[in-house]
Order: sequence, then C-alpha cells, then structure tokens
Amino acid sequence: MFRGTAEEADAYRAALVADVGSRPLPPGQLLTVAELLDGWLTADHPWKPSTRVGYRSNVRALLADPIARTRVVALHPHGVRTAFTRWSAQGHGLAVVGG
Repeated sequence: MFRGTAEEADAYRAALVADVGSRPLPPGQLLTVAELLDGWLTADHPWKPSTRVGYRSNVRALLADPIARTRVVALHPHGVRTAFTRWSAQGHGLAVVGG
C-alpha cells in the first residue's frame, strides 16, 4: 500500500516499473493465472474429497473467465474486484466468487 498524493503514487509506480524492468524476470513470473491455478490444483494437498471437488469447480469457473489469460504479475486489485463483479453478474454464487 502506498500513502501519499496521486502524483507521488504515480512517481513511485514509475520508479518501481523502471526497477523491475531492469532485472530479468524469473520464469515463474511469466505464468498466467490459468497456469498458476492448474499447478495449484494438481499439487499434493491434504484436502478432503469434497474440498477438492469444490476447488475444481471454482477453478473451472475461473478458467472460463478472461482473467485466466492474465499474467500473474499483471494482476492488480481493481482488476480482481472487476472480475468479482463480473462473476456475480454471471450468476456465480458467493462460494465461487469467494473461492
């Protein structure tokens, strides 16, 4: 979180982008949300079968959404909140949106 004026925030954001842009990115930072979710879902978890079914359903809903093609490093709170609103408007329940 940044505290300051909008102008200060813009300057700080530009400095961060310049700093990150000058370093090579590790391969993991090139993942899309879909790739990250797939890896998370297939990883070894001590989940109960019903939990696995619920998470699989949530991931299936997310993979059908445009956010799935977004690079993880490009996610930002506004984009995620917009996706929440879109999912609710599409009729997804609180369990899917919250998940």
